[in-house]
Amino acid sequence: MLILLEHSSMLENSSMLECSSSNAAIDAVIATVLSQLKQDHPQAGPVYWSNRCWALIYWQPIYLAVFAVHKHNGWICFNKFQLELGNQAISDDFITGSDRLQKSADITDISALIQQQVLALKPLLELYHARLINQIPLNSINAWRLIADCLLIAMLEIQTISNQQKLQHSSFWLNTFGLYDRKGNPHSQLKEYSCPDGNYLILDRKSCCMHYLIEPESPCDTCNKYSCKEQPRKH
Repeated sequence: MLILLEHSSMLENSSMLECSSSNAAIDAVIATVLSQLKQDHPQAGPVYWSNRCWALIYWQPIYLAVFAVHKHNGWICFNKFQLELGNQAISDDFITGSDRLQKSADITDISALIQQQVLALKPLLELYHARLINQIPLNSINAWRLIADCLLIAMLEIQTISNQQKLQHSSFWLNTFGLYDRKGNPHSQLKEYSCPDGNYLILDRKSCCMHYLIEPESPCDTCNKYSCKEQPRKH
């Protein structure tokens, strides 16, 4: 599993990433992940390998960013974040105990926090994208649609804000990131869906993670091949 490490103490025994802020170190991690994907799923092909590798390197920074803003009223600084291979998962403790969780008495409004977080996060994702496409082709439109999906999925995980707040904040995340097409349509969005059991928020996707290339009969629950009403999530 690909993880992000931020504390120097966690890297004491990791010579591979002594200079992991460099492009060469990022390239080495990406090459390792791609090699493993090719070995595990040789039949899937480069479209799957590139999109899966992309997902593995972007999802944790996004979750850290969204959780920092909406659960801790701060933002994460990504200047020295490093890619590593390991088994650590994200948790609230990981964010709360982080010396990279930033707060400011001058930035308390949620929109301002999102803007500050995007300023810190977007360059990291752009760097990862640039390093990945140096090694394997990747459809950039789909790549940034997947980023939009991940942002909104992370929003759905926040239990302390209402559905209406999630709709409002998710739109601001997308706007601040610039995750829209040339016609002004969002790369992804949350939609309200009502049924007798209650109100739901639906993830209306335009991307594809290419999972169907390894399991054609088992697409993702939120696959955009389904209609929105077939994929409700309670929140």
